[in-house]
Amino acid sequence: MKLTAIQAVSMVSVATVIAFPATAYAGGPPNPAPSPSPSPTPSGFYNFQNAAGNVSCNLGSSGAACEIGNRSYAIPTPPPPCAQHSAWGDRFGLSSSGVTMDCHNDTLHLQGEQVLGDGQTLSSGTFSCTAEPSAMRCTDSGSGHFFYMSPGSYQIG
Repeated sequence: MKLTAIQAVSMVSVATVIAFPATAYAGGPPNPAPSPSPSPTPSGFYNFQNAAGNVSCNLGSSGAACEIGNRSYAIPTPPPPCAQHSAWGDRFGLSSSGVTMDCHNDTLHLQGEQVLGDGQTLSSGTFSCTAEPSAMRCTDSGSGHFFYMSPGSYQIG
């Protein structure tokens, strides 16, 4: 199977999220019951977006990464290694070790991504993402780590 360059980079982005250090656990609300969801790609990863089209994600058994297109929330100053990257504060990664705010020079937004409707949950291993109106919440049921991103705010734990 041939992958586009963006798909290959997206899959690599999820894999590299795992290497980042953890953040403190702050808990999070339980996920709603799973509902029908997009099919996984042959590589075992899901590529999807919320119904509003402003959050795109990759999800696999080793973690999740989501990127928001339009946001108004304040972000912390990027760490020095991120200075050369074109984007900071719009992508979060989740692994069993914790959550990271990732700097990057690529995108998770793919044309033709499947849509995860509002209230639907997609799971892979202990990781799950639930689409909300204009937002996304991803959790790891094994560790309790999570992130939530919407145009006006984000939460990590």
